[in-house]
Amino acid sequence: MALVGIILALCPLVRSVNITLPSERSGIKLFHGIGALSAGASSRLLKDYDQPTRDILLDILFKPDYAASLHILKIEIGGDTQSTDGTEPSFKHFKDDEPKCERGYEAWLAKEAKKRNPDIIIYGLSWGVPGWVGENEPPKSNGKHRTFCSKDNIEYQTAWVKCMNESQGIQIDYLGIWNEVSWCSEDYVVTLRESLDEAGYGHTRLVLPDGGVNMEDQFGLSFFDAYNQSEALRNVTYALGLHYPCHQPSEVLDLGLPLWASEDYSDSVDTSSVASRGWTAGGCWGKILNNNFIRLNATSTIAWSLIWSVYDDLACNANGLTLANSPWSSNFTVDAPIWMSAHWTHFIKPGWYLLPASSGFLEFGGSFVAAVSLNTDGSVKDFSLVVDVLQGDCKKCTHSSPNATQTKTFQFNQDILKPLQSLNVWRTTSNEMFYPQPKVSLDMNGTLKLTLLPDAMYTFTTVDAGSRAVIPQSSPAEPFPLPYTDTFDNYSNDTMARYWSDQGGSWSVETPHIGVGALKQWVVQPPLNNSWAGGSKPSNPTPLTILGSSSWTNYMSCISGKLDTKVLGNKDAFIMACVAVTSFSPWSGWPATSVCLQVNATGLWRLVGFQNMVPSTSNESRYDIFVSGSVTPSTTSDFMRLCLRVQCGIVDAYLNGKQVASGINTAEYGVSNGRVSIGTGWHQAIFDNFTVTPLASKDTDKIFICSQTGTQLRKGMNGYIGAQLKIGSKDVVAWQLARICVPSSIADRKHTLYLLQITNDENIRVLGSTNIQSDSNCTSADSDGFVWGTLATNISLPSGAQVIVASHELSTTDAWYGVGGIGLPSVAPNSAISAVLPVWSTNLSQFTIIQAANHIYGPVNMRLTDSY
Repeated sequence: MALVGIILALCPLVRSVNITLPSERSGIKLFHGIGALSAGASSRLLKDYDQPTRDILLDILFKPDYAASLHILKIEIGGDTQSTDGTEPSFKHFKDDEPKCERGYEAWLAKEAKKRNPDIIIYGLSWGVPGWVGENEPPKSNGKHRTFCSKDNIEYQTAWVKCMNESQGIQIDYLGIWNEVSWCSEDYVVTLRESLDEAGYGHTRLVLPDGGVNMEDQFGLSFFDAYNQSEALRNVTYALGLHYPCHQPSEVLDLGLPLWASEDYSDSVDTSSVASRGWTAGGCWGKILNNNFIRLNATSTIAWSLIWSVYDDLACNANGLTLANSPWSSNFTVDAPIWMSAHWTHFIKPGWYLLPASSGFLEFGGSFVAAVSLNTDGSVKDFSLVVDVLQGDCKKCTHSSPNATQTKTFQFNQDILKPLQSLNVWRTTSNEMFYPQPKVSLDMNGTLKLTLLPDAMYTFTTVDAGSRAVIPQSSPAEPFPLPYTDTFDNYSNDTMARYWSDQGGSWSVETPHIGVGALKQWVVQPPLNNSWAGGSKPSNPTPLTILGSSSWTNYMSCISGKLDTKVLGNKDAFIMACVAVTSFSPWSGWPATSVCLQVNATGLWRLVGFQNMVPSTSNESRYDIFVSGSVTPSTTSDFMRLCLRVQCGIVDAYLNGKQVASGINTAEYGVSNGRVSIGTGWHQAIFDNFTVTPLASKDTDKIFICSQTGTQLRKGMNGYIGAQLKIGSKDVVAWQLARICVPSSIADRKHTLYLLQITNDENIRVLGSTNIQSDSNCTSADSDGFVWGTLATNISLPSGAQVIVASHELSTTDAWYGVGGIGLPSVAPNSAISAVLPVWSTNLSQFTIIQAANHIYGPVNMRLTDSY
């Protein structure tokens, strides 16, 4: 059956609205709740926050009538498979594994939510399951997804519900099938329902398809068609769960099911300005909450993600209701989507009723939704009206945006509100988020006339319980602390190691004895067709876990690793340690772009560079072996010490204390900066005694901007070229500037170097300058190739200042070497300054950012008195 006819609105645009309670219950819709989704490893770093910050964040999300006050928590059922920004651990790594649903952080998160709100609804969904699930399932004629849609998986899903209930005390209220891949089949869904019932979990209802309404089963039948054809499927499906529904075929409304936006939002909280506090994303979320009901009669909307607790520069950065991705500094934000949620969650609870005929779109942009709670006799107990006149823009859906103040009149029937009755008013604007306003009252005729400011959210309600949380001030954001060490000795058994974020396989601390631990990789087979991609995309990467900052450079990282004795002699089994870990696509099937020291189980080692994002299907283009060798095979049964030193894109490698590689130039990879990772093949291995230590330059007070030896000589510049930098969290003092020296036939070369500040109004101000001179052989350069000049006076640079260091260039005499890859300046980790972008200009009043790939950065440097 073809689905046609897009729903644009169920309610006309009108100036005056009658608010009344329909005489028939069919004219009202049972409200199921507003929620958010923790999945795709989006909450990974949340548990690593220290107290009291962790409790503050959990209160913001779940505490009733406090902040977001969510009604529903939807969680990923971990499957040891990549699900967007990482892998979440399975409660059963292998078939005979003892069920441990407390692994990872989803069960912990559900318990914390229940601690704050015992009535919160818990909803589980798989993105994938381990590779062992369904591996012995016989093929089905013309069927896909044989292993996922198997008897094994029915047992696996039922066992998870049982584990959560019995070991964690968490009742699973709703269960989905397979996120956005397939709903398997009628037979699978009906059998799953029977399995849950037989296990005593008849209260756990099924939501399908958790994707689009045309999402197919394993035999190619759309959910819409199957539901219309099958009474058995209709009998076991509680709600229609659609993702990012926005506009749906009109026939969807005829299915007779509660319709939920079981995943929506996925917008980025604006991190460019602290003052904005995610206002654009908040406007999007506020519009979604109203529009989903008006357009679709959706009685539940669930945001991805709950909170963005993910390392920066991974996929879908900042797609959360708020941000908490710096646990080492206890920094977090409370962003606009939190307060948009409160306009619903404080004043409309699950069990209330939404009124379709009394909800709609405003004539000049915006929307309104009316809701009531009822007494046992059917009379109205409380009333709420949520009005959106927001201007936020959504990535996945277009909504009307008012740009002027408008007036709206509501006429109330006495079965809702009596004449002269007053309403509490709550309003959110970009300047004041979720604050009470003076009450408003109906007139003698039961009329309420409202003046609505543009770009705001309002709630008008009889409910008196609403309150705005007084949230403690967050600590300032700080870089990841260096040096950093972890012996893995102070953990409970089978728990996550702090700050490590799994991207393949599953990693946790194994503690055979109290106070003695090591980080273990558990997964012994890839997920294959059980992954979120369902076999339609390349395999997940081999087991890999990452730690640290994408801006790190100039550091040394060491870890000890030991292979499982079962794989000794297997050439495909290995351990590896990596540095300069940057770009990463989880679907490439390869490790992140990085440089890695890898040792396999036969004793062969190699220093290899991976290119994760190469736009080629050729495997050969994805890695280069810089150097290789071997160790005695018997050594691989013991702990091996793997160390990598990276400084300005030059990598040295050490194995068991012996240097095995020196001076490897990684410029072509563009990997002079990046975090660290460790990895294995599809087998178990353990790691211990991890350290990462920053490397200062030879002059310990230098902010070290790398001068990599590029492959391209750059010249022909008339004007200024340099680097834009940002001062860190502490005030510093600059006293010297430098330019790289390139040997030349010109005997006497002079340059003027400038230190400039970008003011708040984005003008350029000269802070100071110095002159340098070099000969043809660069004898005046230091060992890093820089020629230094001292400023006339020391210059104070305040915290947060944006500055430019630039050199005046002449096309006839001046040259420098370009840098391959991205070409950004790189700065020592945990320093007082960070690189922003390379810049150039023909005058000192306005600089242009250099964004072209493989372009050079300005060959400049600067010394501070407080760099480390």
